[in-house]
Amino acid sequence: MEVIKSPDFYINYKKSQFKTPIEILKKNFKNLQKLIERNNLLINKQLAKIKTTTDKKQKIALLDKLLEHEKLFQKRVTTRVKQHSEYVNRLVLRIQKLDHINDLYNKYSHMTKKDIDSGLPKELQDFYRTENNLLIIEYLLRQYPPDEYKDSENPAILLSKQLELDKYVDADIVLQGLKIQDEIVNKKNLKLLKQWCTENKKNLIHIRESFPQLVTSDIEFECDFQEFIEKINKGEYGKALVYGRKNLSNKYIMDRFEKIAKGSSVIWSQFIMQSFGEKNLRNHSRSQTDDVFSFYNSCSKPQPPTSFKNIFMDMLSSKSWDNLGRFFSLNFKLLYGMNQIPALETMLSIGGSVLKTKSCIHLASNGSKSGFANFVSSANSHDPLKKYMSSTECPICSVELNNITYPLPHSLQTKSNLFDDPVMLPNKHIYSYSQLMFYNRNNLERPILPSESLIKGIISADGHLSIDRFCRDGLTFPDNARSNTVVVDPLSEETFTLKTLEKVFPT
Repeated sequence: MEVIKSPDFYINYKKSQFKTPIEILKKNFKNLQKLIERNNLLINKQLAKIKTTTDKKQKIALLDKLLEHEKLFQKRVTTRVKQHSEYVNRLVLRIQKLDHINDLYNKYSHMTKKDIDSGLPKELQDFYRTENNLLIIEYLLRQYPPDEYKDSENPAILLSKQLELDKYVDADIVLQGLKIQDEIVNKKNLKLLKQWCTENKKNLIHIRESFPQLVTSDIEFECDFQEFIEKINKGEYGKALVYGRKNLSNKYIMDRFEKIAKGSSVIWSQFIMQSFGEKNLRNHSRSQTDDVFSFYNSCSKPQPPTSFKNIFMDMLSSKSWDNLGRFFSLNFKLLYGMNQIPALETMLSIGGSVLKTKSCIHLASNGSKSGFANFVSSANSHDPLKKYMSSTECPICSVELNNITYPLPHSLQTKSNLFDDPVMLPNKHIYSYSQLMFYNRNNLERPILPSESLIKGIISADGHLSIDRFCRDGLTFPDNARSNTVVVDPLSEETFTLKTLEKVFPT
């Protein structure tokens, strides 16, 4: 068992900690280059004007204007350089942490299981504590809407500063993505998205080429298409047609013909639905019942199909904004090498799939009512251990983890790590079968001692005890044992019949 992974593992695992600052540095350097080029062009233009101007006052005015511009330019350059230095420092710190991981790996990779059982060294404990804190900070950072707190008051940012881990978290980039997504989904505003697409045009092309299975469309096209649909939603059909011809047909007609054609059909569908509104349809339906010749009259009045409205409903509904928000989030995270879901949630999913058994009560709608609070023993309890053991709550099924663990597969356990013969009562309490039988020895025909050999072949294919085949040392249960033999739960003192026991594989 490895107590710590190699530095190569952490480079792959923490790739966003390196890719994000590198992408920002590349973008910042390009912006700085463009800023300098524009400034040089403006200086040369202003100097040419000064040379050709004969009026002394105009020359002084042009010089003053040039000096003001240079002050503004210096301020912008200083801001860019400061931002550049900040991300370089982040990158240096993260590389130094890799050196620290390498030292820990060389020092403790030889540890055996016996060494681990005696306790991890303090250095490793501190390392894993820091890693767990980073997981929590990253998770919290993605949970809060960007408008709920100011950046300086965001709980994740405050926690990272308190733990002195803010240099290892690119909170400003994460919040930028959340803000753009919030503008799309909640405010129905595409301004920030268009600006972001323009700034990252080349990178987005690279993403589409690198991840063709994930990125199946063009985020710029989806943005233009959503604006086209929104104009239709507002009833601005003329503006929608002009916008579609300019920004959709001319740019994407060959690559996105099917979707553009469907979007154009939305205009026609909206016009038809307005022409045959619900009021007209109700009036026409009423006239059919009152007039015996209504059947023949209706032949001259075309009617839209009953499912006509549903054909384009998704395209016109707010779902299209949600889809665009998710598609932006996908592109944004791929650009900066971020995980699509927080690493903490991924680890909980892995752990949940290991612990989840077919015995779990899994309520997808509301989960368990009490959640983890039921696992904490009350201070007033005379027997805290008994209260803990008698809990019918399962962390896998709790409210807190239900949304994560519900879609996960069951654990493929074939052997229990608790007992050799685990069985579960209807109240979900699990016991060793031999110990449970010993506790209920007075309810059986003769006592069963714990030292007796375990039962073989008594579990049927469906996981229930097969009483008919339960024979050991001459002890045979009668045919009515299923319904007559009583089993008492040692903790809750509830009574059940022997047939209700189920074999499980708790981990």
